[in-house]
Amino acid sequence: MKLRDKLLIKNYYKEYYFKSGDILVKEINDLESREFAYIDFEGVMKRHIALSVNNINKWLFDEVPRDFYHSSAYYLFPEKDMGQKDWQGGDLIFDIDLDHIKTYTPRVTLLCINKEYKVISDVNECVEGMLKKIVIIDEKGMEEAKKETIRLIEILVRDFDFKVEDLKIYFSGGRGFHIHIDKSNIIKLDAYTRMEIKDYITLDGFDILNIASLDNRVMEEFRKRLYTEDGALLRIFSVDEVNKLKNIFRSGKNLSKLKKEISKKLRDKINKFVNEYIGVSIDGVVTVDTSRLIRVPFSLHGKTGLIKKRINYEDLDDFNPFVDAIRNDETFMELYVHYMPEMFWMGEYYGPIFNSKVRVPFSLGIYLINEGLGYGGKQY
Repeated sequence: MKLRDKLLIKNYYKEYYFKSGDILVKEINDLESREFAYIDFEGVMKRHIALSVNNINKWLFDEVPRDFYHSSAYYLFPEKDMGQKDWQGGDLIFDIDLDHIKTYTPRVTLLCINKEYKVISDVNECVEGMLKKIVIIDEKGMEEAKKETIRLIEILVRDFDFKVEDLKIYFSGGRGFHIHIDKSNIIKLDAYTRMEIKDYITLDGFDILNIASLDNRVMEEFRKRLYTEDGALLRIFSVDEVNKLKNIFRSGKNLSKLKKEISKKLRDKINKFVNEYIGVSIDGVVTVDTSRLIRVPFSLHGKTGLIKKRINYEDLDDFNPFVDAIRNDETFMELYVHYMPEMFWMGEYYGPIFNSKVRVPFSLGIYLINEGLGYGGKQY
């Protein structure tokens, strides 16, 4: 990245934190017991930082983090090394990211870079240039992540007896959503208990031979999927196997007979389908880790420039990060764009653009520069 562009982006982040620091302070529960960490604009990670309500705003203005994190954990000594912090508890956090949704195919573009950027369909087409693969965040991907988030919320409310107001729901600023739970009866849960919660939600290790009843959420969902036009079924089962399973479930046989009639091959396929399509796709490591660093609410994402935005549950259906997670004081940027596919941003579609100087919303320009797809930005 050119120095001028790096300074442009850093100033964009600095302005945001100058105006929005108070929002971060109000959002972070027990701020002074957290470890803070950040990645600077040279790409260096710095951690074991303790901040206070009184100094965090000045610290943000002085340091200007590109990516800003706090621990899920609460410590007596957050500034000390890990073995000396004295863990007091930790939020229960769920991270839904497009990279972990097995049913989602990312929007990947292959570029061959020589004197100009050229879109190619196969890596073998790039003989005399440098190959660059980019994954563009888009509305379709965000809708998939949103659906998964809603499924997770339904399980947390129905099966774990949480209230919706117990859940702090955030757009992550990048490719998904976070849910934080900081209730006093939750923060002392150990890693083993968190692992059990994770396994229940993701259905990791599910085996139909181990279920005690057909009347549970997994089998109910599996039956529904059998009797709907579900393309996912045929990715795992043959048509004959689907029909056989329909007949078995339709017969109303008891569980022991059902288990006897399912071959090992079919059982393995059921288990695979349940894990991939009925389990919720969360990053289990984030949930289990009692000391995890997680992006600070209302901070800016280091790659996208979008805000990790709090969302009310009733607003989740209509939430669009390309409108709702952008700075309020948006202006425009003129920059040279190597390549940009058609993108929805701030209520309008931009692109596709190839090797041209263009005028786009400032936040979109930040995203393109961060992705290495543009340069030479200046406020318009």
